[in-house]
Amino acid sequence: MMQTRQAWYGELTSALKQVSNASRAAKLHDFSRQSPDTFVFEQIGESQAYMTGQGKNIQQGDQLLLQLEQHPALYQVQHIDYYAAPSDIWTALLFAVNSGR
Repeated sequence: MMQTRQAWYGELTSALKQVSNASRAAKLHDFSRQSPDTFVFEQIGESQAYMTGQGKNIQQGDQLLLQLEQHPALYQVQHIDYYAAPSDIWTALLFAVNSGR
């Protein structure tokens, strides 16, 4: 019974986050001028990547402008998780919007 409640609570929390994110306009976050040493970007497919970075207020649906190998690249945040401490560090699953190549 307890697992069922926990699963239900997790689903409810996820649904509430989606509703909350849907009511907020997507933002563009410019990482193109940041040194590549300030974030970790890992390509996992032709149009997908994982990124770990620092910053607050980045949410699902937002777009990240990056400078990768001297080319601009635009990615949309598909999923993001913030670390507990420090709370401004996050890991996100990204999808390419425009590779700029």
